[in-house]
Amino acid sequence: MSKYGSIGAVLAIGLGVLLLIGCVELPLPGSAEMHMGAKGEQIQQTADYPDSFGQVARVVVPFFPDGTDQCGPAALASVLTYWGIPSEPAVLKAEMYRPQLGGTLPIDLLLAAQARGLQSEGSSGTLESLKAELDAHHPVVALLNLGWVVFPQGHYVVITGYDERQQGVYMHSGLARDLFVPYAQFFINWEKTGRWMLRLQPMERHVTVSERVERMGE
Repeated sequence: MSKYGSIGAVLAIGLGVLLLIGCVELPLPGSAEMHMGAKGEQIQQTADYPDSFGQVARVVVPFFPDGTDQCGPAALASVLTYWGIPSEPAVLKAEMYRPQLGGTLPIDLLLAAQARGLQSEGSSGTLESLKAELDAHHPVVALLNLGWVVFPQGHYVVITGYDERQQGVYMHSGLARDLFVPYAQFFINWEKTGRWMLRLQPMERHVTVSERVERMGE
């Protein structure tokens, strides 16, 4: 296994055993605010903000809604497709889903991504490392625990952006696309997984969705 996956593999196996009880929906206290931007507009897929480097980053990432226990395949399909590797959650489910556990282990995502030619690194992240990936136009898969230490509820999301001005991140989560979640809520759920994040990027350069959108506008 490459250096991108060795440490992450160990973390992924341990986290999977501790956290996997199937995917659940991210709770949405004040859901109207959670789905809206600063001016109340519905969040849509948008290009990055080149003039706000370090303050705001948004990445256009394909969205595969999921209201079941398939958040792992859905999250990975989003990032694979972003990197120009067409994917469908149903295909990934057949490869990764563990019915005896009712979900997908982190190690399954890591290995499935590597098998498709992506450099995959699972590690304990920080806000700065997360922002650095997004500034580089790299969406990140994060594992949250929406339950408790005794009764964990693992949930995979795709981090698609951040906004320092509003103090929060954007994510694809379940049936919600580019959902805005305040840092405070995000870190509560992320800390309980040891802030596990999956960095993905191709070994060979692909044209990303963001770049295709930008070219269409030229």
